[in-house]
Amino acid sequence: MVEELIDWDNALEDPFFTLTFPTKEMLLPPHYEQMASVIRENASKAEIEAVANRIRSQLNPHPAGQIKYNTSYLEGKPLKGIQHKYRETVLFFPSQGQTCHAYCILELFLSITL
Repeated sequence: MVEELIDWDNALEDPFFTLTFPTKEMLLPPHYEQMASVIRENASKAEIEAVANRIRSQLNPHPAGQIKYNTSYLEGKPLKGIQHKYRETVLFFPSQGQTCHAYCILELFLSITL
């Protein structure tokens, strides 16, 4: 069902494609060059992931203190992938969604269709 969200015949103009797949324009030029360089060097998956994580940490500042104020705890230990932002709700983020800037769109789609 999810694969039907994108108009693959016109992917570059499709809004879901644009939200889901990163493009060169989403990165600052130095970040793009860092990533392009490790890919050109045939770096290992771990090396590419390390560069991506460094870049991501600079681009995702967790606005409004999300990590500090909205982390859920169980027996004093933080729960990864869960955010308790409002009294009535708890947000669950699948591990794949932790690095995707479009998880909220997919979450909305899934909540409507389920």
